Amino acid sequence: MPVHLNNEQLLELFLAVIFREAGYIAGIPRRYIEGRGGIHQVSFIIVEKNLVPFSNDTVLIPKFINGDYDNQWQQIMWLSGVVNDLQQARPKNYNPLPDASGQSVGEYFHKIYGGVRSDGEFLSVEYKGILLVFGTNIFSKIRQYANSQGIAIMCFPEVYCEKQLDTWIDITKKQLYSSFENSTINIKGLLHHTRKISDYRKLLKKIRRQNPQLSPEEYHDLLTILYALLKEPKLRPLLDYLRKMIIGSLDSQPVLLEVNNITNSQLIVGAADFFKDIAKKYKNRNLLLSKRLGFRGEVDRENGKALYHINLYPDDNYHPVPDNLKDMRLKAYVSGEQIDSIREKKTCLKIMIKDGLILTADILLVK
Repeated sequence: MPVHLNNEQLLELFLAVIFREAGYIAGIPRRYIEGRGGIHQVSFIIVEKNLVPFSNDTVLIPKFINGDYDNQWQQIMWLSGVVNDLQQARPKNYNPLPDASGQSVGEYFHKIYGGVRSDGEFLSVEYKGILLVFGTNIFSKIRQYANSQGIAIMCFPEVYCEKQLDTWIDITKKQLYSSFENSTINIKGLLHHTRKISDYRKLLKKIRRQNPQLSPEEYHDLLTILYALLKEPKLRPLLDYLRKMIIGSLDSQPVLLEVNNITNSQLIVGAADFFKDIAKKYKNRNLLLSKRLGFRGEVDRENGKALYHINLYPDDNYHPVPDNLKDMRLKAYVSGEQIDSIREKKTCLKIMIKDGLILTADILLVK
């Protein structure tokens, strides 16, 4: 008996894992999100606590987009409608996101989106949409509409750890099926969830039926199950690969980056050393903030598709590179339009290493 989850549902769960492993507060609300005109069930959301003045906190609402022109148009209209509806539902009194210090990502997310609310959304946040594109391009009119509505577009590859994402989805479905036998759950990471085991059993039974309609709380539980499943031997290589992904920005547009040849601790230490070094040389704050690393970039195309990647490596001739970053190699996944923009002008890459530590660099394409 197969697991009756379509590929798009599992794909959105994998996207939530990518954002969470990249350091963002991402998850699936255990309730509907209430706007001014109705309630909405979203695939997952990303909560971003801003650390700068004159700027509101942000809640990102992602949407995976695919298919022909009509399907893409319906998907972006749905996303635009949800974002606009939630923007109108903000409370009269200013109420920012609570402080995240001293809490785990899970605790913080549950504090905001873990319970049932009957009186609408209660946070004074900016809602923003983001289109997630896999290995292909979107139609130009869809892109133009997204830009006009302030909806960001982010590209993702189709190959992870030398396997197509469709292959990983098939493996995940088989693992979901084999992990539940004779009313017993065989996933080690879930055995300590004693209060939720009965809910997990019901959910694993439900997804074996035709066309299961999952509630927000069931989607939330499915993400918990997937996270535990990724730590099992057959899916562990995928989780290790996803942990190499970070999210940065190219001229304020989000971009997925793959970090190679160095560990996360080396990346943190190297970024800190860079700022210590320039702080010794430049006492003026304006000069300090303007100093950046330089990255040389070589453009490659993803198997004839509309998705490109840029292989980036630090350039010592631009600015002295800290020892911990000299071996760093980045792979940035971008669209053809972003490539054209980078060729026309010097582009700034920003990478959030951790809270309060952002690495900035200029990108110079060599071909």
